[in-house]
Amino acid sequence: MNTPSPVRRRRPRLKPVLLGFGGVALVATLITVGATGADFTDRGQFNYLVTMGASTSSPTSTPTSTPTAPPGSGNGVPTQNFSNVHSLARAGGTLYGWAGAQTSGVGGYSDSLLPVRVPAGTTFTEIALGPKHNLAIDQNGDIWGWGYGQTGALGPYADQPTPVKVVSTATKYRKVAAGGYINLGTGQNQTGTSYAIDTNGNLWSWGAWNGGAQTKFHVLGDSTGANRSTPKQVTTGIDFVDVSVGWEKNMAVARDGSVYAWGSNHMAGLALSDTYSTSEVVTPTRSPFLAGIVKVAMGGRTAYALDRDGYVWVWGSKSGTQSNSTLGIGTTNPGNDKLCKWSNASEQTTAIAAVCKPLRVGRASGQAALTDISAGESHFYALDSNGAVWAWGGNRFGNTGVGTTSNGTTVQDTLSPTKVDFSVRITAVAAEYFGGVAVDVNGGVWAWGRTNMNSINLLGDGRSSWPSNAQTTPKKVK
Repeated sequence: MNTPSPVRRRRPRLKPVLLGFGGVALVATLITVGATGADFTDRGQFNYLVTMGASTSSPTSTPTSTPTAPPGSGNGVPTQNFSNVHSLARAGGTLYGWAGAQTSGVGGYSDSLLPVRVPAGTTFTEIALGPKHNLAIDQNGDIWGWGYGQTGALGPYADQPTPVKVVSTATKYRKVAAGGYINLGTGQNQTGTSYAIDTNGNLWSWGAWNGGAQTKFHVLGDSTGANRSTPKQVTTGIDFVDVSVGWEKNMAVARDGSVYAWGSNHMAGLALSDTYSTSEVVTPTRSPFLAGIVKVAMGGRTAYALDRDGYVWVWGSKSGTQSNSTLGIGTTNPGNDKLCKWSNASEQTTAIAAVCKPLRVGRASGQAALTDISAGESHFYALDSNGAVWAWGGNRFGNTGVGTTSNGTTVQDTLSPTKVDFSVRITAVAAEYFGGVAVDVNGGVWAWGRTNMNSINLLGDGRSSWPSNAQTTPKKVK
């Protein structure tokens, strides 16, 4: 009797998607990986959301549903509440959440160390994480959401612990992004804003109209000075392919390679003028300086664009509370005309450049054309066509992955693009608030940077204690 040959499955192509960054709230990174064995049974999408400061609110009711653990995940033992840190994964269209229960979508108010199934009963093709709410698109092109909803980002002005259908109309959608604001220290003063691109490339928005509870910058893309709970189309005649969420500012990339920006310009982050201006921009406005762009990544006070030739462009401002090197231009000297605005730790302006145009970052020795980019709060990664990762920026927790923290004796903040040492070719890289994650050609997952926050594992390596709060070089975690 012949024994049948084992079935071989083709490993899915790996692709990272940077979902958005709020300068005081989050960076959410979406990494597509091949899941195997007792983990996720199909291609999974892992998200790392890190926000600063635990919520001080307490639950007013007990969980109404019992989360179901996926095969091989154990019993989903719940732990303490820390709902500003949560993660999601998609396996074959099914979502799983862990860490912050109120925002991970698993229902109830107890956090979980292990993945538990998000009880939606539908198939999702796209997910987007925000600081306090999340969005997903199902196979029919309808939008679902869960988490913090009191500013209208989820439709009704109410929180949703499990996914609810936010948008179900004749209009169908292909891309979503979730933004908002949350106070670093208290977890309060929070807002949520949602964005979507429909199948015709039109941009829609709903939720909080202002960038934060303490600001009055229009971020919905129109002049509306009030929150709204239903999507409104804010552009016509432009075929958008992506939208990137920043802190009080946003950008969208059109199919022709042009870039549109709107929101606050007080950090010179909109790339709309060659002179410094604090005027806000209410509606999406085309940048006169950016063309041939394929992707935009929003950092804390800086923004980055990748062009079709594989070069990175960067612009914005530098604060005294920020890294000296978020631009990758090899300098920390205020007023050198390479950076539009310099400020001290009290946010007082110390220098304004004569020219505020985006700068092209030079290609490092040995660096091939860049194929993808990802921005954290004060650090940045780029992937080249040879599978090498290049990093620069702040290095407080080993953010750049180049060897030590900014307090070390060998490597301080990284001023210029520096190669991150991997023993294998990398196919995907993405930044989170204090570090990064990457996927190699064999489907392995690597992580580095800050190891934990309030005893919650940020690396995903299964540890409950750490000798250091910084993983300074990439560590394989899967």
